Formats: sequence, C-alpha cells, structure tokens
Amino acid sequence: MKSDQIKKLYIEPTSRCNFNCKMCPRNVWIDEQIGDMDMALFHTLMSQAKELKGLETVFFGGVAEPMSHEHIIEMVHTAKNLGVKVELISNGSFLDKNIIEALLKAGLDMLWVSIDTAHNESSDENINIDGFENAKANLRAFNTARNKINPDAEFGIAFVAMKSNIQELPKIIKLGQIMGASEVKVSNVIPYEKEMQKEMLYTKSFSVNGFNEDYKRSRRTIIDMPVMDFDQIETEVLQKILNSSHTVKMGESMIVRKSGYCRFVEENNVFVKWDGEVCPCMALLHNSKAFLNNVEREIRFCSFGNIKEKPLNKIWMSREYRSFRKRVKEFSFSPCTVCGACSSMDKNEDDCFGNPFPTCGGCMWSEGFAQCP
Repeated sequence: MKSDQIKKLYIEPTSRCNFNCKMCPRNVWIDEQIGDMDMALFHTLMSQAKELKGLETVFFGGVAEPMSHEHIIEMVHTAKNLGVKVELISNGSFLDKNIIEALLKAGLDMLWVSIDTAHNESSDENINIDGFENAKANLRAFNTARNKINPDAEFGIAFVAMKSNIQELPKIIKLGQIMGASEVKVSNVIPYEKEMQKEMLYTKSFSVNGFNEDYKRSRRTIIDMPVMDFDQIETEVLQKILNSSHTVKMGESMIVRKSGYCRFVEENNVFVKWDGEVCPCMALLHNSKAFLNNVEREIRFCSFGNIKEKPLNKIWMSREYRSFRKRVKEFSFSPCTVCGACSSMDKNEDDCFGNPFPTCGGCMWSEGFAQCP
C-alpha cells in the first residue's frame, strides 16, 4: 500500500554529544547506553532501505551529535547512493571548512545547524563556543563551499525558544536571511528538569488547546486579517488575536492550531537508533523524563523491533506497529496536557482511557509545542 510506505528514515549514528545544553533530554536519560552505530549494522540498514520503494529522505540526527561518529561522511555518501534526499543536523562545533566540503562532496542535500546562543555549553572545558558567532562562521563556510561544490544544497537553522533567549530570535532570523537559509525551525523547550518549566513560553496555550472537542468546533471562528504592519498594532491586541483558540488568516496564510496531530506518524517517518532499534518518533527514542503541569513523567522508549533480527520494512508492516499508527492517527488518548494529575499521568505506560503503551496524550510534539527538522 503506497500511502503506508516509509517516506523519511531518521538514523541516529551515535548517542554521543560533545555539548551539555541545559534544555537537552540527555541530562535526564534513564539507563541509556552511550554508543555508536557499527558500520556493519549501518550497511545492513542501507541494504534494507533499498527495499523501501516510497523512501524520499534519510536524515542523520536524533538526540545527540551525528558528527561525533567517525564515519559520518561515509554514512552520508552511502545514503545518497540510495537516490534520496540526505539531511543532517549538527550543533556546528565540528563544522570547519574541510568537513563542510567533505559533507557536500558526499552528497549532503540539507544541513541543519542548531543554534542556541544562550545555552550551548561544551562538555569539553577547553572549548568555549559562542553559539551565534560559531553559527555565522559555519554558515559562511557552507555558502562558500556549496557555491563551489553543489549550488542546490540547502541549509536550515534550528532554534529552541525559551524565556531567556526568545529576544534573540530576530537576530537568528536575520542571520538566516542574510546567509540564505531555506528555513528557520523554531521549537519550544520541553522541561525535562523541573527548573526548566520557568523557561516555557506556552503555559497559557495548554488551556487554549483544551480537550473539549465540541467546544473547539463551536468556537473555532476564522479571524480573517488583512495584510498590515504588525509593529503598528498594540502588543496587547496582537497577543489576544494570536493566543485565541481561533484560526487566524492573513492573505493566503492560515495559522491553524493543530492538536492531537503527530507528524512523525502522519508523514510516515521512522527512527532507527544507533543499536538498531526501530522507534516511531523523537519523543519515544530514549528512556527519559519530563515535567508536565508540574508533574514528573517517566517516558519509556518504544521499539517495534531491531533491524538485526528483522528487516525494517517487515517491522514497519508488523501488526503491532500498524496498530500503533492507527491509534495515533485516531488520537483518542487521554488529554494529559490539559488534565489534572492522575495515577496514569506519571508514566506513558497506559492512560485513563485504557490505551496501552505507548500513550501519547502528554506529547508536546502532537500538540504543536515542540518540532524538529
């Protein structure tokens, strides 16, 4: 069935990272082994990927630094030989002129650089990195190299927005514009540790997205705005419009507040961890914890199989995996993001609606608060 084929394959080359960012889930991983994907396993995965007729993109990323893998250039080259688009995300610390040229020659189509000017910290105390200045140098080098090697190659910027750094977003957007970025992807921070809840920019939006479907249907009026200069509107007025539960339209653009929508499942994405485990999404890639409405939740990672034991396409089409995708598309999970704490909220094992593991009612990606390339 063509509509149910894997379109985007995320590969985690390694679970290592040379940074220790304050907002990163790696700080709260539970019983997670640190390791690198063995090249024999990677080539097994590439052989299996050849059988994926609907595959469009291979993305090297996860919750670590892909450039930490010593064979990442070879990995990019091998993936490109599948005849698909190849993307990679990096914190930028390894991206010197030679590495960038090697990635482009290997066939990299899209480089994402994660920029967080306020909180990037290297785990190596001998490295002192200014996120913004480092990003400028990287993107300048990328522009020079792509003009010479592959003018069609693109780059994007990923930014995690918090109260402590949101004022820097215009600077990041301007940098992307000057350097020719294809996209600036902004995500909210997820509070993996209790004190990070103070950094959230979306506490009021939990109630806006509410779980009463009849209320949402009856109240979701379209606010059709003309094109205007936002800087001429009083801040309070603009805030009330954009924070409303309604759909805002300006020209041909619609600002629609999605809820209960998992793009990983809806867009036929799949993750393969460094050890071969096949996971459905970013949120379920590792054992970790997070805070939701001031309640600590344990998030157990989910795997539907390992490519060492069964081909990826067989895992994808297994009864268990297909059943999970069906549940996610229906999204009849309990509304943990807006509900008061209950006995089921402290884990993603099950929920008060009777859904089995893994439950997704407390997922920040499905509510549109978190997003990644």
